[in-house]
Amino acid sequence: MQILFRTNSSEVIGSGHFLRCFYLAQEMQRENWQVFFATSQILERHKLLLAEQNIPIFDLVNSDQNIALLEIKEISEYLSKYEIDDLDWIVIDDYRIGSNSDLLTKLISRNLLIIEDLHSEYRNCEIIVDMNFRNLKLHDQILFEYQNTKVLIGPQFALLNSEINELHKIALSEVCEGDAQIFINFGTLDKFSLTKRTIEIILNNLPRLRMKVVIQGNNRDRALLEKLADRFPNSIELFVEPNSLTQIMSACRLSVGAGGISLWERFSLGLNCIIVTTASNQESSIVDLNKQNLVSYLGIAQNLRDSDLLESLLINLKNIEATDRRDRRLMAISDGLGCKRVIREIIELS
Repeated sequence: MQILFRTNSSEVIGSGHFLRCFYLAQEMQRENWQVFFATSQILERHKLLLAEQNIPIFDLVNSDQNIALLEIKEISEYLSKYEIDDLDWIVIDDYRIGSNSDLLTKLISRNLLIIEDLHSEYRNCEIIVDMNFRNLKLHDQILFEYQNTKVLIGPQFALLNSEINELHKIALSEVCEGDAQIFINFGTLDKFSLTKRTIEIILNNLPRLRMKVVIQGNNRDRALLEKLADRFPNSIELFVEPNSLTQIMSACRLSVGAGGISLWERFSLGLNCIIVTTASNQESSIVDLNKQNLVSYLGIAQNLRDSDLLESLLINLKNIEATDRRDRRLMAISDGLGCKRVIREIIELS
């Protein structure tokens, strides 16, 4: 099969949309399918990831906030170089591409898969993937709305790095010994300096706690964070733009961060999660998880109080110390096999 992914990444958009497409594309390559990416903007490190996997990338010129006929024409011209007259599937993961583009894609593809969690408008597609945790009412509402579409809802369909499942199986069986380490990651945008604030709270109140900290290269506090890592090497291990988070997370028991795709990686490894939402589309799912006592939700970033974060850290650390195993409730929700499940659905409909 031939699959085209339409997604973007930038310092503003972040990495989540691209990475979940990239992980799904990797799994498709294992099926010997031919995959392509079309983007109007992409981070350089993501270009390198595609090059390492020998995935062709089309840089679109005639692109605005929606797929237009000019963009369709551009993609068609690129595909002709590979002697592909008709794609089997187009995968769209971009909030800015709306429903008015859905029928246009039929000009160059038999089927359309949309990765979407906003549900602000009806999408005309064969498969829609919403990998977020949804309460029963919203789950049933989405299923009712898409009676003629294959709807895949929930973290069991989270599109994660393939190595997550192997680490998930190890985490299920292992006994955790020694002091708990904490994983800190607030994603691409950290405009509220949450990484710096979290580290300072821990250094001032929990100085023996060891931290694994992930930031992007453009983090506004990068210089200060690098100085702190140099000053406290036994407390802080700093990673700048790592290609994968899985090995970093696997040594931890507790995490502090935003929502997004990495939340389901944390769940797969049984990390207790303290969440501060940094984007409005994260809130609904996180609120539902909090109601089920599956995460510790501290609210939106701009309202976060240091005292609330410290209290949550103390409570979670106490709970972790009471057990020598990872949180199996979380691992039951996400196991790292989402890409394989989505591919089975694609095969069934193709």
